[in-house]
Amino acid sequence: GSSAITVCDAAGSANCSILNVNNTAPTIATPTPPTAPTAAANNDDEKTANMAKEADFMLTRGSKMLSYFTTYGTPTTKNLNSANRAAVLNSYKLAFGKNPTTADNWHDAIKIANGQLPDTASPKAMASAKVEFKKVYKRAADLNNPKDVAALNFFAYGLQPMVRDAKAEAAAAKTFKSVYAHNPVSVLAKNIILGIAYSKAKR
Repeated sequence: GSSAITVCDAAGSANCSILNVNNTAPTIATPTPPTAPTAAANNDDEKTANMAKEADFMLTRGSKMLSYFTTYGTPTTKNLNSANRAAVLNSYKLAFGKNPTTADNWHDAIKIANGQLPDTASPKAMASAKVEFKKVYKRAADLNNPKDVAALNFFAYGLQPMVRDAKAEAAAAKTFKSVYAHNPVSVLAKNIILGIAYSKAKR
């Protein structure tokens, strides 16, 4: 069977592409996908090395890399479902204005999927995040407050939490609706939900 995943250009954009993906496992001759990290690979340096290998591997998927990542993921992104991995690609494109195409691009996308800041900053995305922060929290972000900085990073890059809290996200969606007077539908809106739910920033 097959399924479709929607990947959009930007927040609120109607310019979306439907990725038709075959749910059967792809035939891969070479190279072999990176193996899942072992228990000994839990330190930051080793995890970073694993993510770099995964970024290199994604380039071998050629024109199928977006659909491959969304459907099958990589060893460090297997904890996310396909919708979450599609959200990573949408957030990457919103922040950087393009899909990941190089190893460095993919490394940043995979870091976002692992809840980590990308190596490449997006001043435009951060400027937008500061505007949205003020709308949500009724004050400017304090860059010396780790919780405020965390909220900005979620807003700007759509960092994926390693452990999801459905109750916190539902409460964040209510907060979003009370602030914006509409449901969270766009890429940016969904990133704002993550920031409200997981940053612990307060008004």
